[in-house]
Amino acid sequence: MSVSIFYDNVILQVLTKHLTMVEIIRMASTCRQMHNKWINKTGLKLKDHLLSFFKWKTPKISAFTLFRKHIFASLNRGGPCVGGCGTLDVSEYQCVPKAICKYNLCVTCFNRKDTVKYMDKRGYLRAEVVRNYMIGHFRECVSFSADIKTAFFDSGELFDFCTNLFRFKFFRYNDYIKISYEEIDQIVASQLDNVTQMIKTHIQKIYEVAENYMANTEHKLELAKSDFNRKKRMYDEVVNFRPEN
Repeated sequence: MSVSIFYDNVILQVLTKHLTMVEIIRMASTCRQMHNKWINKTGLKLKDHLLSFFKWKTPKISAFTLFRKHIFASLNRGGPCVGGCGTLDVSEYQCVPKAICKYNLCVTCFNRKDTVKYMDKRGYLRAEVVRNYMIGHFRECVSFSADIKTAFFDSGELFDFCTNLFRFKFFRYNDYIKISYEEIDQIVASQLDNVTQMIKTHIQKIYEVAENYMANTEHKLELAKSDFNRKKRMYDEVVNFRPEN
């Protein structure tokens, strides 16, 4: 289908109502012909949309020329934010890292987004999701009975171990980690022997605790029996006491 269908006035008017400013810019950026027919089309009021989106006052040059200048400038450290707040001078410390957005995107604009969806598209997962998935995968892979798995995995002992597996190896921003599920699976496979040993150590530890508790309980029972027998003798003596005439 020819892209010329998009040049029709009626279609342009209708589509513009249902597309975001970002989507319009992307479509207009597909080729020069598309840009001229879409961006420069009179009657669509795209200029007004753009000025409103970035909260710019009426510029001396074309709004779209200004937009392109700002996008280019935003590639450098510091400059205009492309998130829509209208701030023309943000420092690199006020922006999310370039690994997350190559343009200047201030933290305020970033937090207004659906950050989970935004980060997911860029290969980032929340630390909690990574940790829970990793622990669940370990649980599936270890070859122990259900009782042993419950005793170990419900203890929370694996929490810090899993956190350290990705804490320094993968890029992190706030609560997000640059990692894929495939990479998590590889980590689990490489650490399965270590986790198996952790389970053995944990079960041995709780067994020793139970053994000591039982021994302590048996000792207390012996003391209780001895005390009971002594007091029973005292009781029998009192009950059976008969005063001499």
